[in-house]
Amino acid sequence: MGTSCCPAWASMAKREFPEQADCISMALTLMVLTGRMIKEKHPDCKVAFIGPCAAKNLVYYAV
Repeated sequence: MGTSCCPAWASMAKREFPEQADCISMALTLMVLTGRMIKEKHPDCKVAFIGPCAAKNLVYYAV
């Protein structure tokens, strides 16, 4: 099993090793988990992530 909370790593691993795609897990980042918890408790709130990683920004907005 290969895992990382980095969406870029998971995409690269699945692209480079398609025969192992079933063994590559996408763990959620603490940022995504925290954002989901906040939205669950306060559905009308706005949640933003400010950070240097473009891959994590794309994943969060896609969720």
